[in-house]
Amino acid sequence: YHDLACSENVTLSSLVPTQLVDLSEAGLPVPAGLRSVLIGGGRLDDAAYQKAQELGWPVMETYGMTEASSQVATATVGSRDLTILPDWQTKRSDQGCLMIKGDPLMTAYVCCQENHCSMVDPKVDDWLVTEDIVELHGDTVVVKGRADRCVKVLGELVNLVDVEKNLAVQFPEAHQWVVTAIADARMGSRLILCSEAEIDARTIITRHNEVCKPVERIDAFCCMEKIPRSSLGKVRYGKLGVEVAKKMSP
Repeated sequence: YHDLACSENVTLSSLVPTQLVDLSEAGLPVPAGLRSVLIGGGRLDDAAYQKAQELGWPVMETYGMTEASSQVATATVGSRDLTILPDWQTKRSDQGCLMIKGDPLMTAYVCCQENHCSMVDPKVDDWLVTEDIVELHGDTVVVKGRADRCVKVLGELVNLVDVEKNLAVQFPEAHQWVVTAIADARMGSRLILCSEAEIDARTIITRHNEVCKPVERIDAFCCMEKIPRSSLGKVRYGKLGVEVAKKMSP
């Protein structure tokens, strides 16, 4: 990629975070003609962004989705504020999810089963409710996380992805688990550490709870025979939560 960008005098490029991290870790200089590199498919963590900035990579972070014909919001070089593009109207649902409306929005989903295909339009009054929990500040959007990965604990929003990242930092040698949540009448949600293998859950939970925020404390461990996954190997978090709740019910 780097050789091609240099030889062809590329001015604009699009990368996913992993690719930019690899370029930064290799210490590769910015191709002379590159004016900006759009980062999509996930948010850069702070360390990766800082490293790219130090090397001079002209990063423009983006937020979008297939249903939006690519982008909904984009940051400028040197800023991390995601500015909503002019074509979009935005608001939040009652659950805090981003809602979008605009000309680039999808018409419908095409759903096919066996030999029959049908059109399914998920919009309501031309608004599409996304699965992203957000905050809206003027013309900028702050993405807090996926709805199926964010829960309320004692009234505070907790992103389970962040909890898993913190665990991975503390225990980099054994990251074979998933954090889910089950409903709790008093706390709103209880965080549960899940694994398909027997692990030293007591040590992991104790060490994590000593340093994490109070609302990010893990309450219990659940050993699963099999963590539900899609055909692509992605964890089916909704189904996992249901199975864990059943397994841990009195």
